[in-house]
Amino acid sequence: MMLMTNLEEYYSIGLMSGTSMDGVDAALIKTDGLQKITFISSATVDYAPRFHTLLKKTEALIQSQNGVFNEDQLILGEGVSIQEVVKESTNYHTQAVQKILDYFPADRTKPWVIGYHGQTFYHQVAQKKTVILGLPQTLATNFQIPTVFDFRKNDISYGGEGAPFAPLYHYALCTNNKLTPAAIINCGGISNISFIPNDDINKIQAFDIGPGNTLIDRLVRLKTNGSMMMDVDGLFGKQGKCQKNLIQTLIDKTCIKNLFYERRGPKSLDVHDFQLPQEILNLSIEDACATLADFTSYLIVQSIAPLQLNNIVLSGGGWKNPLILEGLHYHIKKTLPKKEIRIDYADSFGFRSQSMEAELFAYLAVRSLKKMPLSLPNTTNVPYPLTGGVVFQSSF
Repeated sequence: MMLMTNLEEYYSIGLMSGTSMDGVDAALIKTDGLQKITFISSATVDYAPRFHTLLKKTEALIQSQNGVFNEDQLILGEGVSIQEVVKESTNYHTQAVQKILDYFPADRTKPWVIGYHGQTFYHQVAQKKTVILGLPQTLATNFQIPTVFDFRKNDISYGGEGAPFAPLYHYALCTNNKLTPAAIINCGGISNISFIPNDDINKIQAFDIGPGNTLIDRLVRLKTNGSMMMDVDGLFGKQGKCQKNLIQTLIDKTCIKNLFYERRGPKSLDVHDFQLPQEILNLSIEDACATLADFTSYLIVQSIAPLQLNNIVLSGGGWKNPLILEGLHYHIKKTLPKKEIRIDYADSFGFRSQSMEAELFAYLAVRSLKKMPLSLPNTTNVPYPLTGGVVFQSSF
């Protein structure tokens, strides 16, 4: 399929595998990269437990070498190279694309594109370095669909944070649905916010807030010697007591980036920017999970306290932990008692929480083809609106 950048709307498949490394989310939309967005379908491919372990070990290896590596390096104790892990990751992404096309076969008379984020293994803004691996040419060739990859590289090379990249898609969703002033708060491994005050795209604010589930997940793995990966449905935390006297300790000690929580955005985080202080490790697993969930909620509310909001849209898997959601309502009532704000899941607003990140890379792929900005000064701290992404052609 030939690349056609002059046509207004594209069928675009977005692919996302997040920091949790539990699978691939895929979404198909039809969009012009501006306000026209039609959702068509979504799909998920879960990673096998063995492959999840390989990804985590690959991440640990690349982290230990400060993002410098050789693709032929073997993963410690596995006898598998980084290159082989990347190939298998691409195979999972291929399965996700195929599931989409099985549901909605590609009309080859229309322009198509794939937005392939890849798997993040390392992200350090101070080094101007991000390691996101995948084989985009494989997807482009296998499906004969142009594939956009390396969305964040240009942003970082121009002094940007490289994240968050969701705000332009969030802007389109919120303005199309007349929700402004609104905040979309994503809670995954990390929590982040897109604030859309009105129809002026230059007024968007966006930044990473703090931990979502990453500290809870890490604590559960430690306390259970790796037999459990997370606090499923907040079951541990529900049995514990939140130690609110530790909030300031958590503010002071959980983030290795100096005074990150006090800084104004744009600002970004990597899951490896967090650490568990000894005061938390000394608690029972139940009390620690309850306290960390409350900490996530507290930081989110502190970030929205100065904003004028009518709607708060909740997206991401972190909200499946009921203690984080309960904490959000508690801290909003305590901090913003006079504000009437609708707070609800993305699905209740007509969006799709599960596939939103995949949708946004489908959207950004079209913007990349059209050389439109993917990031703004007020979202990632780039000097001016900046495009990005590398297009891998389906035909040579």
